[in-house]
Amino acid sequence: MEKARDVVERIESRATRAVTRAGGGAVVWRSWGEGPPLVLLHGASGSWTHWIRNVLPLAARFRVLAPDMPGFGDSVAPPEPHTADGLADLVAAGLDVMLRPPAELDLAGFSFGGIIGGLVAARPGSRIRRLVLLGAGGLGLGAPPPLTLLGIESPMSPEEIRQVHRENLRILMLGSPESADDLAVALQMENLHRARFKSRDPAVRRAAAGAARDPRAHRGHLG
Repeated sequence: MEKARDVVERIESRATRAVTRAGGGAVVWRSWGEGPPLVLLHGASGSWTHWIRNVLPLAARFRVLAPDMPGFGDSVAPPEPHTADGLADLVAAGLDVMLRPPAELDLAGFSFGGIIGGLVAARPGSRIRRLVLLGAGGLGLGAPPPLTLLGIESPMSPEEIRQVHRENLRILMLGSPESADDLAVALQMENLHRARFKSRDPAVRRAAAGAARDPRAHRGHLG
């Protein structure tokens, strides 16, 4: 079986890499393919690799752009305090560099990336043609069933730690239990280790949830 690092390097080697700068931070973008632009925003404690199974199939039809949002993956963490609106500002500024106005684009956001995508789309003059939200919270759709995640305790062997991450992926992120394979576990552990944006800060989560429920209150509305 191909190792996780080899999978990442193989897919990343086919990407064009760019860096945009705004607000004292740097955002790293990767893009594949040609065609109508499609931007993919990853979830909390993630990176572009949240989309690793999707970028090449989608690139057969689209120009796929997948940033490491500020404070995740290879991108520089923004100045504190960390806010959902501030993160959306940096993503929107990067979009204006990567896809010069007035070009339109489609945007898909997973989990926390869906909330940031909603804030980006809600800005005046938004060029978002289609917004797709995947597992985004804060939409006022009713409380989800409570989830009990496993914790890492001391002492645990490396294999036991991997099993904790595997089970938490199955509980929290994946519809098909078999999708929590060795690649998914390795990427989850790597992304968690590299995340610097405080997306789990209660203030960030409250502000993001409020923005998702009422995007019209945040500088615009969804057309």
